[in-house]
Amino acid sequence: MDDIVIVGGGIIGASAAYFLSKAGRKIKVFERDPTYKNASFPLSLGGFRRQFFQKENILLGKFAKEFIFQLPDLLETKKNGKPTVSVVPNGYLLLFDKEQADEQYEALKNHSSCDAKTKNIKAEELPKVFPWISSEGLETATYTDSKVEGWVDPHMFHAALKNKAIELGAIFEKKEIKNINEIEAETIISAAGCWTNKLLSDIPVAPQKHTVFRVKCPKHIPEMPLTGDRRQGLVLSLLLKIFFGVFPIIFQPPGLS
Repeated sequence: MDDIVIVGGGIIGASAAYFLSKAGRKIKVFERDPTYKNASFPLSLGGFRRQFFQKENILLGKFAKEFIFQLPDLLETKKNGKPTVSVVPNGYLLLFDKEQADEQYEALKNHSSCDAKTKNIKAEELPKVFPWISSEGLETATYTDSKVEGWVDPHMFHAALKNKAIELGAIFEKKEIKNINEIEAETIISAAGCWTNKLLSDIPVAPQKHTVFRVKCPKHIPEMPLTGDRRQGLVLSLLLKIFFGVFPIIFQPPGLS
């Protein structure tokens, strides 16, 4: 019988394999598609942030930042050396309308108690700090500008975690698990993400579709934070002079039509 089996070898599975292997556990990871073609992490923007409501998530976000900034040393391997994940610490900018403002003001109390280093401004002040943002229809915004939030290359991050986990003894095996009863282990961890419900029918997790558009803009804004308009679920990020927008797009950066 195995010690710990992880179902799913994406970013969560690889991360769990790393930390548990580091703690001395014997880990086996089952992943149905080692190319990760349909996994969630390759399609993500790779963001790390601490702008959440719950204190637990804020603290996790702070831990993530510290881990990412120490990653070349923490995940160094004899075979691959010191990895890089192309960290862009441009921060996050989250926009809220009047209906959402009260909840965000409550969230800011938790930000303060957790020393999240977030800043809050009224909508009318936005253009002074971010001249490319229209404040129309907005009530308030929170942001960071001290390199405590940003984004990484999710492919490189995953590879670094997986490679280090393997060096520490974790075994990654190509195998599709259709029923949790197929596994014999002391502990089973589901890292199947939005497909968890197929393994564990009593877990109410379901996929949520996001659409990412990639458009090139004439004007480059190198200091642009990862921007989220919470009214409509828009996330806008600038990577390598390319804007990535998660549908629906409801405001336009310079040159974007």
